[in-house]
Amino acid sequence: MYSHHKDIILSTFISTGKLVFFLITPSRSTIDAYCTTTIHFHEVHDTLTNLLKLLSQAFDRFFSINLRLQLSVDFHADPLFLALFLIAIIQQHGKYYRVTDSLILDFKLWMVREVITVHDTFLGQLEVQKITRFSHPFQTPRRPEDEFDKLEKMGWHVIDVAGDGNCGYYCFFLGLQNVGMDAYFVDSEPVSQRVGIP
Repeated sequence: MYSHHKDIILSTFISTGKLVFFLITPSRSTIDAYCTTTIHFHEVHDTLTNLLKLLSQAFDRFFSINLRLQLSVDFHADPLFLALFLIAIIQQHGKYYRVTDSLILDFKLWMVREVITVHDTFLGQLEVQKITRFSHPFQTPRRPEDEFDKLEKMGWHVIDVAGDGNCGYYCFFLGLQNVGMDAYFVDSEPVSQRVGIP
């Protein structure tokens, strides 16, 4: 089962809020752990136990674990970015132990170019001027204390949504529309009898 996977990369925040990711190689039954900050064994014990259990059930064999890399807290200011950077290198079978400031900067610039490409290609399909309280009943008017000027000077438009516990879903709907996906149904009849979303 799952034998078609050459490598599997999983990343997770452990209970102490630190980030660790695992390179799983089913063909060798190994798990290589990479920590972007200092992590003690007891902090990751439960995560490893659960991972080993799931893998042994999925592949019907035991896996061994190796700690490949653990960086000190002061190596880089952003452990999340560092994890993305290392995952990209490991996925390409690069030599992560030869990382330099120049390589990190190159990766940051590549990410910026990718974000710009995605932004210019996919985003911006939500017609903000057509949003009304009937088409999007979860939209809430702006409050005087909201300060969105800096974002809007950069070309963004901020839409505030109701804080009723469903705000994540509302943002998800807006995000889908913003990339041109509107083939879904929203039942907002309890909120509004006139709904413009099909």
